[in-house]
Amino acid sequence: MRDAAIVFAAQFLYVLVMGLQSLAVNNGRYAQAAIQSFLLGTFGFAITTSIVRNGEIGSATWVAYVASGPVGIVASMWLFKKWRRRCE
Repeated sequence: MRDAAIVFAAQFLYVLVMGLQSLAVNNGRYAQAAIQSFLLGTFGFAITTSIVRNGEIGSATWVAYVASGPVGIVASMWLFKKWRRRCE
């Protein structure tokens, strides 16, 4: 179960940052996109090592991996909208 929690957190953050990076790139924010690229590598590495270390993907890990994507992308859209309003 611990591996599933790590995978959920890492994949959630990966998708969250990927969504924010996409929005940063579309808005010409070079520094943000570069920092977010570094974070994507970090979270991607965490996902990979968590799954490989276990050696076998259980159903809890699979569910955590799949469920974290939609939650992460919606969270990135919400955060971007909130930050955008704050900056206007």
